[in-house]
Amino acid sequence: MSYEIKDIRKEYDRLDRITGTDTRGLRIVVSKRFKRKLGMCRFEVKKKLRRAIYIPTEIVISERVLDSEESVFYDTIRHEYAHALVTLRDGCNHGHDEAWKRACKEVGCRPKSTASSNSQLAADAKYIVRCQKCGGESRYYRKGRVVDSLLKGTNTYRCRCGGALELKELKRTIEVQDTEEKS
Repeated sequence: MSYEIKDIRKEYDRLDRITGTDTRGLRIVVSKRFKRKLGMCRFEVKKKLRRAIYIPTEIVISERVLDSEESVFYDTIRHEYAHALVTLRDGCNHGHDEAWKRACKEVGCRPKSTASSNSQLAADAKYIVRCQKCGGESRYYRKGRVVDSLLKGTNTYRCRCGGALELKELKRTIEVQDTEEKS
């Protein structure tokens, strides 16, 4: 199913009624540029008596989320709504703290700071870096320092556990599988 901004606004209006909040002044924007992020809540910061007051101004949702499965779509838009909700209530930037986690439960999304790596959106990654010791995986969407180091064979980076890293380039893996299937 493909979603639109009006679907996001409809869900936010429903959540406003439940939470007693008004997010109608919040802009909703779709980004074609987000590769790693699924969404983001942007704030304006005002100084008031030596204290920063955060005001949510816009929620940006990745274009990929609009074409994702229902659970990813709703979890993402509610996640960003929870950021706006806690900030509207007290003017503080909560990040992914306990207040934000409570707001997530209130609006019905997982209180996690990142999307599941098993989601269909993770398939857009060009590289997977895997730890040889603990098996942990990281997905990369462009060739940064870690991937470049592994491609050159210098392997200067390590996992948090101290294990050596190995690179699996997704595009090449897919090409090899396609070739094997044709034979």
